[in-house]
Amino acid sequence: MTRSSYETYVRSKHLQLFHYTLSIVADRALAQDILQDVLVRLWEKRSEMDHIHNQDAWCMRCLKNRALDVLRSKSHGHGDLDSHPERPAHRSLQQQVEHDDMITQLQSSMAQLTTKQQEVIRRKEFLQYTNTEIAQEMKLTDSDVKVTIHRARLRLRELLQKKLAYGL
Repeated sequence: MTRSSYETYVRSKHLQLFHYTLSIVADRALAQDILQDVLVRLWEKRSEMDHIHNQDAWCMRCLKNRALDVLRSKSHGHGDLDSHPERPAHRSLQQQVEHDDMITQLQSSMAQLTTKQQEVIRRKEFLQYTNTEIAQEMKLTDSDVKVTIHRARLRLRELLQKKLAYGL
């Protein structure tokens, strides 16, 4: 991979890769740091990139692994970055508390899904992938993607309704 092809790839995928990372860590600054770290590694391994069949899937896997490593280290008290996501200034305190509560409930509900369901939902809902793109990246059939999305949405709805109804 040449410098120009690397720059072209990064420019075309930066926003998508950032949003994917942000969907995992839920902190803009941390997501930017993780993405930068992975892009540096991508540059260092650019000679291997030409041999990788699906570069997007490979980058997503690297981002996911790095994000999980960072989250694990932060959970053990090794994190050095501010763990609070940025708050928009236009929201009232009550709106912000409600928003934060909904995000927390959604994250805890997502954590109860299977890994496969989590990855499919992240790609479909957060990254706006088509079912075909998801199938190609995850090496699934189109029908398997549709079924997984359907089951994951049903499970999320069930979990969120339970939490909202009972205040858990």
